[in-house]
Amino acid sequence: MLKRLPALFFVFSTVIVSAQSATPVALLEAKGIGNGLIRFRVNAPSARQISVMVDTMTAANAKPLTRDAQGVWAGDLGPLESDVYAAGLLIDGSFRSVGYVIASQPMPEAWEPTRVPHGEVHQHWFDSKTLGLYRSAWVYTPPDYAKSTVTYPILYLLHGSGGLESSWITDGFANVILDNLIAKGTVKPMIVVMPFGHTEASQGAGSVATFTGRDNAAFQRELIDELMPMLEREYRVERRPDRRAIAGFSMGGNQARFIGLTMPETFRWVGTFSGSMPNTRGGFSLEVAESMFEGDFLTDPASTNASVKLLWMAVGDQETGMLAQHKVMTDVLRNHGIRFTFVTTPGGHTWHVWRRNLRDFLPLLFQK
Repeated sequence: MLKRLPALFFVFSTVIVSAQSATPVALLEAKGIGNGLIRFRVNAPSARQISVMVDTMTAANAKPLTRDAQGVWAGDLGPLESDVYAAGLLIDGSFRSVGYVIASQPMPEAWEPTRVPHGEVHQHWFDSKTLGLYRSAWVYTPPDYAKSTVTYPILYLLHGSGGLESSWITDGFANVILDNLIAKGTVKPMIVVMPFGHTEASQGAGSVATFTGRDNAAFQRELIDELMPMLEREYRVERRPDRRAIAGFSMGGNQARFIGLTMPETFRWVGTFSGSMPNTRGGFSLEVAESMFEGDFLTDPASTNASVKLLWMAVGDQETGMLAQHKVMTDVLRNHGIRFTFVTTPGGHTWHVWRRNLRDFLPLLFQK
C-alpha cells in the first residue's frame, strides 16, 4: 500500500532548498517530549551548522542545534501549540525532511494516539463502471465492528485537490481522532468512507496519480450509483438519509456542498472545511452564490431546514479570500432563512485547520 507524504510539506520544503544535503546524517531522535516541546538529536559530525523547523515557521526562524564533542547535534524546539507538525532539518543550508512530529500539551488533543480501543482502516478496491478505471476507497470501521452485529451511520469524507483517498488517514489522522472521540463518548460510532476525489485511476502499482481529473459530475455518479450501493452491501451501514453525512476540505468541501445540498433525500448532514468556491471572472457575488443552489433550496426554507439537519462550514482565519467568499455565501443563506453554522479556525489553508474542523464537526453528527 503506497503512502504519500503530506502535500503541504512538499511546498514547505521546496521553498527552502532545491536539493538534499550531501552531509552524512543519522537522525537519532525527533519526538514530542511534552509541554509543547519537540526534541531533536542528529548524528552529523561533519556538519558545520544544523537548525530545525516545523511547517508553521520560516527558514529564517529555524532554531540552531548545539553540537557535542562526538558530533551529535541536539536541542528542543518550542513550546509549540498542541498539534501535528511537518518537521525538517536545515543542514549547512540544505533541507532534509523529518516527517510528522506531535507536540503535546498536558491535555492530549484528539489527533494524539492514546490507549483506547482502535478501529480499523481498509483499502477497498473496485472497478469503476462510471470511469472505466481501477479505483479505491479507504474505509474506517469503529472499534468492535468485527465482533458486533450493529449497523452504523456513515460519513463520506472527501480530500482536497492534489490529495489521495489516504490523505485523511496519513495527514489528517482521522482514524485517531475518531478512536479518541468515540472512546470519550462524544462521537457516535460510525463508518467513514474516504474515496478518491480526482476522477482518474487510484495510485498503485503501474498507476501514478496526476491529480488532473476533476469531473465532479462523474465523481458524484460514481459515488451515488456505485460506491454507496457497494458499501451498503458489504458493510453494516444504516441506509436512511438521516444516518448519512458528507464532508470534505478544499476541493472536497466543494464536492460535499454540491452533492449534499442537492441530494437531501440521500444526505442530511453536510460539512465543508475551507470549501472552495467556483472561479468567476466577475468576482464571487450574491448572484453567483445564489446560482450555486438548485431547485427550491433557497426559495422554500421551511422544506430545506426540515431536510438538512446540519450545514456546517468552517474557514481558517488567515484564508482571506475564502473568508470573503464565505461571507457572501452566509449572507445568501441568512437572507433566505436557511439554517447553518459558520465558524473560523485559527490558521490558513492547512491540515492544522482541517484536523480541528474534523474534531469539532464529528460530535455534531447523528445526535438528533
